[in-house]
Amino acid sequence: MTQTIKKLIRLDLIALSGRQKRMIPVMILLLVIGAAGAILIEPAIMLICMMIISGMFPGLLFRTEESAHSSRVFTVLPVARKDVVSARFLLLTSLLLAVSAFSFAVMMLSCRIHIFLTSGFYEEIISVLMPTLAKSLSLRGFYQGLFALVFLFCMGRQAKGLRKYFREGDTAAAEGTLRRIGKKILLPVAVIMLFELVMLLIGMPAFKFIMSVLEGLWSIFMAMMKLGNGLVMWLIGVSAGLGLAAYHYTAAVLEYDDKEL
Repeated sequence: MTQTIKKLIRLDLIALSGRQKRMIPVMILLLVIGAAGAILIEPAIMLICMMIISGMFPGLLFRTEESAHSSRVFTVLPVARKDVVSARFLLLTSLLLAVSAFSFAVMMLSCRIHIFLTSGFYEEIISVLMPTLAKSLSLRGFYQGLFALVFLFCMGRQAKGLRKYFREGDTAAAEGTLRRIGKKILLPVAVIMLFELVMLLIGMPAFKFIMSVLEGLWSIFMAMMKLGNGLVMWLIGVSAGLGLAAYHYTAAVLEYDDKEL
């Protein structure tokens, strides 16, 4: 890491601590709630808090930059564009890795001491849907694999958001709140309605065929969860998440370098 990248990271941390410091207690509270919920109620609660907190990081950084108009500073400072992208990706990836490591440690501790009230995810998915795997996939292995999938989602979402910001700038971040909410709500509803319409058009035999294909894919997924008692899925998920981050970082460097500021 060069001195320039270190200074850029320090600059972002100073900006965050100054303008968004009210959000730091909120994140800490979410971590405490997640840890307490994972240990006392259900281990998966920690994953929910992990997804919420990781989704807050890019927004906080971008809102700070927009409110202070600090993005214009990089147009006059003798700073390479690659260093700007590297600093942002390194900062947010490090924050996500720290939250992920804490979440994983809490979940494994919860599975070890086993004093929580319920393990609904494990009981419903394994014991009910796939009872044959219940003997070969432990509680710890299941949540280990589940963590890998959540980590992959969080890392991919964050890296993609960073790349979009460097590519589109303020136009992406300034998109209206109502429009963003509409996309997030209406798109899944439209997909579900389209799926139902297709099912009506193609008839029940085709529907049964599609369901059998989905069941086959589900069986393959659960078989992967079984390998190494969730360890293989954990390795795949973490590696894929870091690979996604590296891919979007490389693309962001190339796109931002060609962009007119």
